[in-house]
Amino acid sequence: MNAKLRILSIFGFLLFAFCIWFSVLMPWGKLPDPDAFYHATMAKLTWERGPITSFPWLDLTTLGIHFADQHFLLHVLQSPFVHFFGLAQGSRISSLIFAVLSLMGITIVFYKLRLRPFWLWPLLLALSYPFSTRMVLGKASPLVILLWLVGLAVSLTPPTPLLTPSNSLLNKREDMKRIRTLSCLREGRVSSVRWQVELGLVFLVSLLFALTHGGWIILPGSILLLIAGNVLYNKTIAGFDLKQSIKKVPWSALLASLIGVIVGILLHPGRRELFSLLWLQVVKIGLIAPTYALPMGQEWDPTSIGALIAMISTFGVVLLLIIPGLIFARRNVETLQCNVSTLIRLIISWSLLIAVLTALTLKSIRFAEYLLPALAIWTAALAQLVDWKKLFAWLSLGGGRLSKTLMPTIVLIASLVIILRGVWNGYDALHNKPEFIDDQYLGATKAISEQAQPNDRVYHSQWDEFPVLFSRDQRLKYVAGLDPNFFYEATSTLALDYLELPFHAASSTKERVWSLIHDKLGAKFALIDTIRWPDLAKILDSDSRYKKIGQGQGGVGYRLQP
Repeated sequence: MNAKLRILSIFGFLLFAFCIWFSVLMPWGKLPDPDAFYHATMAKLTWERGPITSFPWLDLTTLGIHFADQHFLLHVLQSPFVHFFGLAQGSRISSLIFAVLSLMGITIVFYKLRLRPFWLWPLLLALSYPFSTRMVLGKASPLVILLWLVGLAVSLTPPTPLLTPSNSLLNKREDMKRIRTLSCLREGRVSSVRWQVELGLVFLVSLLFALTHGGWIILPGSILLLIAGNVLYNKTIAGFDLKQSIKKVPWSALLASLIGVIVGILLHPGRRELFSLLWLQVVKIGLIAPTYALPMGQEWDPTSIGALIAMISTFGVVLLLIIPGLIFARRNVETLQCNVSTLIRLIISWSLLIAVLTALTLKSIRFAEYLLPALAIWTAALAQLVDWKKLFAWLSLGGGRLSKTLMPTIVLIASLVIILRGVWNGYDALHNKPEFIDDQYLGATKAISEQAQPNDRVYHSQWDEFPVLFSRDQRLKYVAGLDPNFFYEATSTLALDYLELPFHAASSTKERVWSLIHDKLGAKFALIDTIRWPDLAKILDSDSRYKKIGQGQGGVGYRLQP
């Protein structure tokens, strides 16, 4: 089999494997995240009405005045699936396709960077929890991660070689003389035409990133971190002075990314409100620790050290082997199919990025979707420097058949246990979570829709139930959704009263509940999740001012009659 056919067969196998894996991982009877109902509904409305530039459904929150569809491109791409296959099924099918395409794109990144074996790292990534689950939540994650990783990978290539000063620490090594003509990770002199093409690609992925995700600052910010790592490499390893070190990094890649983001914002139908959403969603929620207690979504929860170690454990086994490998089994530079200076530059540059992403992941678990791909590239780069046959020969600690197979067997079993644990954690998190099934609250929402008039407000127990209600009826108004901060920023006192009521319903009175639901929120209907908030349901059942009009699938619908 020639080399090209072998590469094509590997890509074909990975395509098949990713399709099977994400099909098994996907819970086909429910949407694993309530936001998936929101995104699917927005895709439906985008298909029917065009770009959505206002959000009257949550007029009590800041979204009633300041709204931009920060996932606009996702909703455009998702809209035909929702239109032809229905809301829930269209969301799942599109999520599956986006996840597979994302992992195939990531595989191409590893192949182009010549991080061998290029097929192993995306395969481990696809099996890593929680990266795997975030790929099929019906959100923008697959598209965003692919655009982000492509932008960073292309930005690695400067237009001129880095190793030119005579005092370079690496140039002093005799080994470097023997590999000066070798190339790896697209290192070396790049033609100006090719560099312009690559800058055009950075511009394009940045533009698409800004249209796909409200946190568009993440891409140029990550490129800036890689540039800082390049400066560090130039100064400490390549032997440049500080001025040269700063000058010889790919600033043009950062400029191309910034211009792409700006053009993306200018093309965005909600461009006037994108900055206010960025400040609230990324800065206030994602980066600044809130000084008030709000029931945030689980993706914003901090990550414990133990959870972080478990999260990176798939690559942790490889990293644990790399440490003795670099000490006792360094690969002979003459056998490397790459320039070792480029590997070191990549390792140093991505170390800064991984350090920042680790801190952000400890702050909010959702940043794991960026940390794990970055860790995969960093681990793969380190692995290129290890002679793995020599390492396992050293680990065998002697001769004999048993000693030669014992350590590889132990490593293999440990790796399989860790991988299978991650696989099970991902499967369990998606399939055994009680909410939200396709027909969640269906009996209650159907009864409310039959009796409600357009623009009537429906009280719902908590903010994360909004997407389900929104998907059922877009004629009505609701209380809070997408994130509790949007309500809190609009009216903090009322928001806290609303958000705290279900948690303290057992100690609340009928009058206090009525005052909030009817008088302050102006609701004409109410939907209570009886499984999550049974105490609140008991209060409404015992008050004659709430007429039960429908129930089913975990919810009860009421009509308010003063």
